[in-house]
Amino acid sequence: MLKTEYLMTITTQQQFDEVAEVLKTELFAQNKVKFSADKVCLNYFSDTEKLTLKNFKTGYTFIHSFNSTKALVAYDTKPQNKYFRQKKIKIENYTNIQLDRNNWIIPIYDTNFNQVSSQNIYFDFNENKYQKRNKGDIAGNFFFCGNPESEILVVSEGVATVLAFSEFYGEARQDILYVSALTASNLSTVIKSLWDKLTRIKVIIILTDNDEAGINAFNNIKTLELGNTLLMQIISKTEDENDFSDMFVANTQLAQIKTSVDNLLNYTGIYLTEQQATEIAQISQAKNKIELFKNFTTETFLANMEHFKLKVANNSIYVINPTNSTYAEISLNAIEEFLSDCIDKSRMFNLDIAKEAERIYKIVRRSRKYKTTFDTAINCKNGAIDLTQRTFINRYCQTTKYVNYRYFNDAEYQERFNNSSIQEFLKSTLPDSEDLTMLQDCIGYLLTNNKQEYLVMLCGSGSNGKSVLLELIKRSLPGLTVSTSLDSALNNENSRSLIKDKLLAVSSEFSGVIKQPESFKTMISREPLQYKELYKDVSVMENYARFIVASNELPIASTLNSNALIRRLAVLEFKQTFKPNQDYTDNLYKEENIELFYNFLIRCAFNYQYEIRISRNSKELLNNIKTGIDSVYGFLQEKEIVSGDYSYPINS
Repeated sequence: MLKTEYLMTITTQQQFDEVAEVLKTELFAQNKVKFSADKVCLNYFSDTEKLTLKNFKTGYTFIHSFNSTKALVAYDTKPQNKYFRQKKIKIENYTNIQLDRNNWIIPIYDTNFNQVSSQNIYFDFNENKYQKRNKGDIAGNFFFCGNPESEILVVSEGVATVLAFSEFYGEARQDILYVSALTASNLSTVIKSLWDKLTRIKVIIILTDNDEAGINAFNNIKTLELGNTLLMQIISKTEDENDFSDMFVANTQLAQIKTSVDNLLNYTGIYLTEQQATEIAQISQAKNKIELFKNFTTETFLANMEHFKLKVANNSIYVINPTNSTYAEISLNAIEEFLSDCIDKSRMFNLDIAKEAERIYKIVRRSRKYKTTFDTAINCKNGAIDLTQRTFINRYCQTTKYVNYRYFNDAEYQERFNNSSIQEFLKSTLPDSEDLTMLQDCIGYLLTNNKQEYLVMLCGSGSNGKSVLLELIKRSLPGLTVSTSLDSALNNENSRSLIKDKLLAVSSEFSGVIKQPESFKTMISREPLQYKELYKDVSVMENYARFIVASNELPIASTLNSNALIRRLAVLEFKQTFKPNQDYTDNLYKEENIELFYNFLIRCAFNYQYEIRISRNSKELLNNIKTGIDSVYGFLQEKEIVSGDYSYPINS
């Protein structure tokens, strides 16, 4: 029984009392009064007839007296290192922090989450205060607790600071990764290395000390290249509390902090902080309060929007939605809600909210500082599809497009696609391999940013799979497709706003008449296009959808009045007919099939070689259309012209 392994299993006074006599006997048998090892120590004191057991790992000490049937309990709790208790931290919730000989042992990890060193927190009786001693290198390393797969990272300088935030906010969100960089100078290194390692991070909350080192550290963090990740600093507003741990113990500023964090993580729009609300309330006492109010609201709006990485594109305002790390448009209504809050706090009810919102909107749109052009990437569950470079990256791109599906690598895609319901549907709908290849090229053209100029048209009578195909596209790209009339978009500037920030526009009909050839050429080539919204000035958009036209009828020759249109037509005829089968379509629309079809669309974009390979069926269809429009072309298709005065039938 005199073995370390056995003595370590004794965790209660009752256990020790039951085996004390046997342990004493074994000590005497070995002519010993003491058994000492690295983690435990067993002592027999003959003058008092007491046997003691100390466990240095757990901190427990048990005492058994042979003079009395009642055991004496010296310590039934951990030794009195009150460091975390004084900071209101329930240290028993953090199992990787251990107590050894009255020292709290903080494990230090590298970016692979392997323990490489430690930090001891102990009470220095000479200095009469708690001290910290590092064992090993901490540069670039850190302490952590929580979920490494989280999208939210909370980082602080000291361990107690980040644990205080865990105690404060842990019940609201349990899926957070908490990290202590141990020093202010180590913050930026740790944040960048974790951001590079953990690709899911969308929000980083930094708890900095209210001193020069903490302020400088956050300024350095703001210069890091962290993509679409949002940063939020939490710092004490008073000199009484130096860090969040102090605020947590004093129970000050916590309500304001929780509101700010909730608003950020839940994306509740533009909001006033408690400090900003106090400042705006004081404006009502000033003589030039109108001017002060306008300046304050503009500056505050910009400051709050910069928090969400404000951008101006398409003559509109965008900020990152932290739920999917994708840019979303901020409307005038959102600014009006912000101003309503400002007016309520300042009690300046004689202001026209709509005019004030328009004023701020115009100021922001004109600011060159925020100007940008969004790419044609699509953010998805596990990263982003770069449709220009035709690659998948495990980071979110600067884009307005998001799809809540996962991208499959090539091996997984092939395994899922082969013999799938999606593959069967495509082959049965377009059994000619040339037609199927042309469809894939058409999809690739529609999704990628290229200078080709085509109008993709799907023709055929009903019950031929055309509508199911378009429904699959819309379900695979939810929020990125819009149903609208091509005629309306071409001829009416007020209708074009529907295609802004969309990837694909589906038109169920098209007259074939081009009233404004220049607008048609601009739209087909995706050049900057004028549009107008209700009660607003004419604007220019750069990021908008390409059209795919679906029709049960072939284009009528008499209405196709533009050679510009004929040269740009890519027509696919759907000749197969099917009996309506609700079970079949329901199966195609299952979530796993929609996700697979999304990956099919992406492969079409990746494989597009910047040219639509027109099938033989499509060429024949185009020839028939051209023959009906141009009598000379039709004559040339029927006759072969040779020198002299004679013509011969071309088929003779």
